[in-house]
Amino acid sequence: MLPSETPWDLDQRLKSMIHEANMTLTDAQHHAWFVASLTPHLRTVLSQQKISTQAKALEIAMRLHETPIQDPGLGVQQITAQLQNLCLEMKSLK
Repeated sequence: MLPSETPWDLDQRLKSMIHEANMTLTDAQHHAWFVASLTPHLRTVLSQQKISTQAKALEIAMRLHETPIQDPGLGVQQITAQLQNLCLEMKSLK
C-alpha cells in the first residue's frame, strides 16, 4: 500500500493487476493478497479478525483508514520540545 493510497485505491490496483495478468483468484485469495498488501497497522487488525469476504475486509479497512491513528512518539516529541523551550526560558531568566 502506497502512503497516498486508501484501501479502496489498493483494492482497485490489485484488481487491475490481476486482470492484466489474466489471473483468476477466488475471493479468499483476493482477500489474502489485499490484507498482505495493507499498511502494518491495518494488516494487523484485519489479520486478527474472522472476515469471510473481500468486500467486508475492504469495508473494515476503509473505516480504519479514516480513523486517525495517533503516533505515540508524537506526544513524547511534543512534550520534549516544550520542556526544552521551558529550560531555555529559565536559563534566559538567570
